[in-house]
Amino acid sequence: MAADQEIGDVPLYAPFYLCNYCIFVIIILLHFSKLLLNKKARPAHGHTAALESEGITELGYRRTLLGTAIQVLAIAWMIWMEVGMLLLAIGNYYGFWPFGRVGFTPSWDSYTSGFLIAWVASTFLLMISIRFSKTLGLLYLEPCELRVADHVMMRSHNVDECGTTSDHAELCTVKSTAGGSIRWVAYQLSRYSWVDEVGLFTSVSIFNSEGPTAKEVFAGQGGRSSTEAAEFLTIDGKNEIDVPVPSFLTALGNELFNYFYVYQLAAAWLPVFWEYITYGVVLIILSLASAVAKVCTERRQRFELRDMARVTGEVWVKRDDAWRRLTSDLLVQGDLIALMDDDADDSDDVGQLSVDAMIISGSAVCDESLLTGETMPIQKFEVPSPKDEPEVMDIPRNPGTENKKHYVFAGTKLLSASGAPQADLPSASGGKGCLLVVTHRASDSLRGRLLRTLLFGAPVSATWVREIWTVLIILFVLGIIDFIILNAKYAFNLGSILNACTAVIGMISPLLSIAILGGQLASAARLRAGNNKKRRIPLVWRCRSKRIETEEAFKSCDDDEEGDVGGNLRVYCRDVARLTLTGRVTQMCFDKTGTLTKTGLDFLGVVQFEEADSSVLPHLVYFGRRNQKERISGPIAAGLALTHTVSVISGNELVGSQVELRMIEAAKALGWQYDSDLKTVREPNDGPHWKVNKQHTFDHHSMTMSVVATDEANGKCFVFCKGSHEAILDRCVSIGDALRSKAMLIAEKYASEGCYVLAIAARPVTSDEGMTLPRHELEDELELLGLLLFRNEVKPDSARYVDVLRTGGVDNVMITGDSVYNGAAVARKVGIIPHGYRVLIGDVVNPGEVQWTDLDTQEEVDEATFLDKGGGEPTSLCVTGACFSELTHEDRLISLIGCRGTCDNSQLRPGVRRPGLVDCTCARIRVFGRMTPHQKVSVITAYSRPPLNLITGMCGDGGNDSGALRAAAAGLALSGRVEASVAAPFSTDSPSIGSLVLLLREARASMCTSFGSYRFLVVRGVIGSIGKMILMLYAGAYLTPFGFIYQDLVMNPLLLWALSMPKPAKTLARVPPEGSLLGPMMVMAASLTQRW
Repeated sequence: MAADQEIGDVPLYAPFYLCNYCIFVIIILLHFSKLLLNKKARPAHGHTAALESEGITELGYRRTLLGTAIQVLAIAWMIWMEVGMLLLAIGNYYGFWPFGRVGFTPSWDSYTSGFLIAWVASTFLLMISIRFSKTLGLLYLEPCELRVADHVMMRSHNVDECGTTSDHAELCTVKSTAGGSIRWVAYQLSRYSWVDEVGLFTSVSIFNSEGPTAKEVFAGQGGRSSTEAAEFLTIDGKNEIDVPVPSFLTALGNELFNYFYVYQLAAAWLPVFWEYITYGVVLIILSLASAVAKVCTERRQRFELRDMARVTGEVWVKRDDAWRRLTSDLLVQGDLIALMDDDADDSDDVGQLSVDAMIISGSAVCDESLLTGETMPIQKFEVPSPKDEPEVMDIPRNPGTENKKHYVFAGTKLLSASGAPQADLPSASGGKGCLLVVTHRASDSLRGRLLRTLLFGAPVSATWVREIWTVLIILFVLGIIDFIILNAKYAFNLGSILNACTAVIGMISPLLSIAILGGQLASAARLRAGNNKKRRIPLVWRCRSKRIETEEAFKSCDDDEEGDVGGNLRVYCRDVARLTLTGRVTQMCFDKTGTLTKTGLDFLGVVQFEEADSSVLPHLVYFGRRNQKERISGPIAAGLALTHTVSVISGNELVGSQVELRMIEAAKALGWQYDSDLKTVREPNDGPHWKVNKQHTFDHHSMTMSVVATDEANGKCFVFCKGSHEAILDRCVSIGDALRSKAMLIAEKYASEGCYVLAIAARPVTSDEGMTLPRHELEDELELLGLLLFRNEVKPDSARYVDVLRTGGVDNVMITGDSVYNGAAVARKVGIIPHGYRVLIGDVVNPGEVQWTDLDTQEEVDEATFLDKGGGEPTSLCVTGACFSELTHEDRLISLIGCRGTCDNSQLRPGVRRPGLVDCTCARIRVFGRMTPHQKVSVITAYSRPPLNLITGMCGDGGNDSGALRAAAAGLALSGRVEASVAAPFSTDSPSIGSLVLLLREARASMCTSFGSYRFLVVRGVIGSIGKMILMLYAGAYLTPFGFIYQDLVMNPLLLWALSMPKPAKTLARVPPEGSLLGPMMVMAASLTQRW
């Protein structure tokens, strides 16, 4: 440019600017025009449809040339704005006007005014685009009927097992087969195909929507034809769960399309224009590095979920009346499949099941640890045929209910299969097996539904997540104040405005987006790594010697060599974001069996009633005691030996519930002899044989199980039935009230001493009656034989860790499916019920009437006497499932699980009294007994929701606890695995609740380091901004580019890394860390740091 040219200003109404103004106005008008056209084009019928069974609303759209052109024009103009700012920065640096000849040398104000207009406009419009991204996405499409749509807006309103609602919306592309005969959309892992008859996209099923009936399942025992299967696969797709993992670039783009990164882009443009190019590049690099770190973490978690969802292998399938070996992805609903015992294997990748299927012949044993967290092998039994139970053949058998014992589930591992007639099995297999009908596949399986909950369920609500925006607004307001102060001296000229923006916008560091993530990742890595010297403890005890070995292992596994509580243990964290929330847990719920007590049981003995006089109190006949004069014999001994559903796998390994395994061990010790399949049993001393003709598995509703057996010595047939003492006594109609009361009293007495109590009864039947009568008739009019007593010993370390938790500010309660009396005894031993507390048992004696009874004196207690300071003495309450339901129905539950303000500690000031209920001494519920899986979830939600709003954890060994584990903010499954599981957010390979203490230690450490990192960046941003302002106001000086680079590229990342590395304290502190970015401690620390 010539040196003699004059310096002038390029006005904001120059042709170049006017051209851009016009383009912007045209784009806005086009958007409004498209909005009006869409309203006019919306069809009166067929545009919207509701899939009510799944809570989904569908809206049809199609792409048009006009909409695409408007979208491309808008994107091109946004890109042009960014390019224009770059050209202005280059022109300012080299001294030329980049948008044509102007005949003079443009002034610095000319470049600055143009840059600021583009900078403000682009930032504002990007923010608007993010806010209304879904609306704009639909605006560029045209509403149409669903039958011709190429895009479908799927909107779902879901309610999970906790009652939490979540709304989700996604614009899905319609896909079709080559000929266009089949159209479908993929939404939340599921495939929805177009069905003309109903006029919407819907999932395809040949069974009842509430679950297949026995009639439907047995109708498919002939298998499907190849033609039917091919048609089904074309419509519903292959049997696979494709967890979407976006490409790295797609995931990065989605992450960057965020308010935070738009702000960082705006921040990077200022130093670039200010000729601090290196600093601007550094800001961009840091922002990209933060985004990449988050994207890599999220993609790794998605990959783990995808690996969990994938199952490959082959299975025997009956097609066209012939058995074939097909890959599992080709299975369809209604297929008849055979699971062979040879398919089971000890390796992790063999024997994995890929569908939910109902057993129609034979039985199976499965490992469900990855699905439910249950550590014990689970037996599966054939569903009764319509012939056996005609009265229930049309009732849907939902796999989520009691009928799960008839289902094998996708994602579980087959351990054994047997029982189906050899003639019905594939001849080429040449082994034992069972027959099943496929009922659910792909995302419709139990595993698929759990994965959908994980990916698309309601997010866990954390206070700090909501507070981040408040912190950012506070920083923005502080920036505005600094902006005004700085410009007041310079009369708001362009230079001062740009300078103030540069100083102020640096308040929000680009590393803020990963400040909390760093501490979480460090803690998760330490949890999974554990201690290299960790000790492995068996979870399932097969014999007495193994139980003794485990006892010794427990005594030495607590702490590592440095004295860290639980330091030898490992925990897998499926969702690292939960760690920070877990650090705020103040309420912990425990399962009993397998969690606080050992998984195994010891058979203690029996209380016989068959010869009991009403005036004589029956007594315990001990088992295994030396020199005992009495011996377990007679009908109760036969019931002990026969009443079980134990299976044999791998030739000689017994699989079944711990109760039944101990029963068989006891029967063998008494001299009873079993054949290879446990169905024929011989009495001691070469006595007569008994043969089991029929088995009824344990039913959670009736709380019973039964067998029909024949005494081959005389041909007499008997029904033996065992179950909870309440259920059995209700079925013994012939015993008098006196004996009934004594039996109930004895059962409750032993339960209160920590025994697991079952009652057993019998009655004679004819052979025909035994095989033809419905189950409820067989299990009626029984004669009481006695009680079976088992001892479920407390784990040696449970009391210690419960005390560590209470000392660390965590209140503890127990939720068990066992007797409330047994739960109360264990709770006393481990310290959940504090020493010296009176224990009251709540139960429903009459409909709508709750009765409280003193556990020790058996005296009835009036509720009013303990609601006010426990009636003068500290009191703990224990309730049955029936009592829990009644209290919930009467809206009295919250007052009995929370602090009512009547205890002395409730008067303490907040700074002294710890958060939660740990310091509350009100009479409140500490043990929930006889709870169903759904009731366990209800307890978790009662503590978690208003008015209590406690951060609640759950610790259990899976199985019936899996729903509660997922519902809790911190669910730890003692599942025997340290790998990703849908059973719970956290899992461990140790049976010790020391893993829970380790988890809370690391979670609290994660919270401290994460919040410390966040506080550091906030304080550093404020101090840095104020420092720049003072330097500019009083010295007229600026930091050099390398000063900025040192701060943001060297100092900040290194300090953040250092802040995320500290290890947790050796044990839990008395008070959990403050879980708020705006809490008093956080604000005070930030203020004192700035003051210092």
